[in-house]
Amino acid sequence: MDNIIKELEDFICSGDLDDLEAQYNNFNIFDCVGMSKQEIRHSNFLSWLFNPKENHGMEDFFVKEFLKKVISENSDKTSKLYELPNVFDIDSWDLSNIIVLRENDNMDIKLINNSTINPFICVIENKIKAKQGNNQLSKYLRKIIEDPFYKKYKKLFLYLKPEENEKIDKEYIYVPYSTIVEILDKKLLPKKSNCISPNILLVIKNYIELLRRDIMDDEEIKQICERIYSSHRKAIDTIIDYVDTGRNESQIAVAKLVNEYITNKGFKFKCNKDNYRNISFIPLELEKYENYFRFRIWNAVMKGEFSLKVDFSSNDFDIQQRISSACNKSIKKCQQNTVICTILNKKECEKLCADFDKENELIQDWKEKIINNIESALNKIDYEQLDKI
Repeated sequence: MDNIIKELEDFICSGDLDDLEAQYNNFNIFDCVGMSKQEIRHSNFLSWLFNPKENHGMEDFFVKEFLKKVISENSDKTSKLYELPNVFDIDSWDLSNIIVLRENDNMDIKLINNSTINPFICVIENKIKAKQGNNQLSKYLRKIIEDPFYKKYKKLFLYLKPEENEKIDKEYIYVPYSTIVEILDKKLLPKKSNCISPNILLVIKNYIELLRRDIMDDEEIKQICERIYSSHRKAIDTIIDYVDTGRNESQIAVAKLVNEYITNKGFKFKCNKDNYRNISFIPLELEKYENYFRFRIWNAVMKGEFSLKVDFSSNDFDIQQRISSACNKSIKKCQQNTVICTILNKKECEKLCADFDKENELIQDWKEKIINNIESALNKIDYEQLDKI
């Protein structure tokens, strides 16, 4: 206990958190309006940037740079259903009269150039955390293609999202939020700062900061967090283990079941036994190495997460690979933990919660499934190989 208290004292006094807190303590107008991950507000702000007639002072600069970058990075994109614009089209067109529509026909953003010479329409579906609805993208596509008004229009269908993590209609182009940041930071600020008012400039810089901090995987924040965790791992793990971040009845029931299993097996608990989310233990065969790694049941069934992991403290890549191999799981990059197996997938977690509500307890089928999956994972671990490492 004294060692843990000393670790916590060192963590508090080290000052390592200052760099991380500095990323969040600066005033940001978007924090004040609670915009962080609200898709509607992001769509509203992007529509403002796209619209040449708005008071940002950049005219059609942003919308042109955005479209050129997306098209150039997807120059091999073709369609048998319609004609796509190319980079030369966008660069030469006058888009100062482009119409920007929000939630028109349920589409997040529409960009329409009704020029008789260069007719063009772009549909942008914007997602932050949510996924597309059933046939949502295909429905929007058909609505535009089948509309006689847009028959001669060149067309572009975009799916804007922080990361490419779902399958989309083949007619759409995936556009990461990093594209927005790159245009604002590398194109707009260097070229347009002199003709944009200080207030607008502040808003744009705040938006770049918000995207990097809350929407994208910012490399600087990632490196700071890795450095802090590497230096204060025991203190951070202790904080996580002892702080109750909220639980529901099904999570409590699962935790009780797992704790009984660990106790009956004679495994040693590595953290607060009453913790419901992070159930951490070490098998008897490896108890002498408890300062180097541990096994952890990540119990967040209400969020669709229930997995068995192994955490280890070595920064040596070769040792990391060997530990992961012994745990029947290979890794491709240096990291301080690896998932051995998923005990229950998202759909199973949802079903477990629903069944729990009906029966008012964790039913026997789920008890057997959870324990069997944990035992199956632990039985595949090569304890002799871990002992040699």
